[in-house]
Amino acid sequence: MSDESIQPIIDHHKRKQSSGLERKQVSIAGTNDFSATIDKKVVNNNSPADDSRYKATTTMKISPVTNLKLQTLKPFINEQKSSDRSDTMNDLINVLIESYIGKNLTARQANAYNQMFGLQLSMLKPKQK
Repeated sequence: MSDESIQPIIDHHKRKQSSGLERKQVSIAGTNDFSATIDKKVVNNNSPADDSRYKATTTMKISPVTNLKLQTLKPFINEQKSSDRSDTMNDLINVLIESYIGKNLTARQANAYNQMFGLQLSMLKPKQK
């Protein structure tokens, strides 16, 4: 080895002209701003179809056999109904309840059920958004 000290290949201090990257200054605005800037749309939901009392809010625990029975029964229920919308678990259970009320309860029992349900539904307050 020679007695000369090791010198770097590129020496920025000895060059007369600096490179283009050294002359550039980058400024990034909002580097510490992590807030969301999403505009919220105001929607007027006063229709009775959007009543929170009719929306499912809890997770149901259904056995796989019961779920299989409901899914197997679905095509037969769709034959009875005229609507062509997708059936949720609430829709299937409502159809089964209405069918039970119509076929297994007497007129007096069905009338009493409808009155009790109407009274309890009026006492169930809709959730405020």
